[in-house]
Amino acid sequence: MIEFYRKPPTTPWWFIVVLVIVALPTFTFIPQASHIVEEAEWLGTGSVGWIYPLCIALSCLCAWTCYPTRRTIAWILAAVVALIDIAMFISVCLTPAPSA
Repeated sequence: MIEFYRKPPTTPWWFIVVLVIVALPTFTFIPQASHIVEEAEWLGTGSVGWIYPLCIALSCLCAWTCYPTRRTIAWILAAVVALIDIAMFISVCLTPAPSA
């Protein structure tokens, strides 16, 4: 019997749109987060602010890659990215401004 080539499953376009929407706030926080990074240098956590965009990009890449085979993991990664964005919004936008 002839076995036909089966096309591997792909990630649907709407999930890619969800990932882009969830990842977009990351790039608006970078200028605001630079101030927080400078303030946190004495704590030894200055590099954490610059690892944040890399973490978001890698999480979205992993979610996009694993969606065809492991949908639950992809949704969990998308939720983690959304929660990280919310946490960064709270820590960056709701901190009091430095006094001059």
